[in-house]
Amino acid sequence: MSSVPGYKLISHFSRSSPYGGSCVYASSELNFEDIPEVKKLGVENHSEICAFVDKTLKLIVVSVYRPPSRDFQAFIDSEFIATGIIFRGFRVIVCGDFNIDLDKYSAKRSRWLDMMMSFNLSPKIHDYTYIV
Repeated sequence: MSSVPGYKLISHFSRSSPYGGSCVYASSELNFEDIPEVKKLGVENHSEICAFVDKTLKLIVVSVYRPPSRDFQAFIDSEFIATGIIFRGFRVIVCGDFNIDLDKYSAKRSRWLDMMMSFNLSPKIHDYTYIV
């Protein structure tokens, strides 16, 4: 893991290979704690997920990576379970790379948006963040 001056590694999902995964760094001044039960729900190369909580702020942040060519159903299943477990009356921010094109109507797009909306979550970024 890399170190970033003024920040600490709060949570991570590491692959067995030396590349990839998901991690979250936060300011050293903040009081965040890892949520290890969320990390256990991640599936390597399908839904790599980690999360942390600040109980004072009543805030949960979830970081997700979904490789583009992997099983979409495994991703949806783990996301649904993880979001259900951590959604404890706290504000929730879900961020990451989902590899779902939200500009194109598709079954994947609809299933992911439906799942997120079932938890009262919605996309806040409406522009492409990566263009090939």
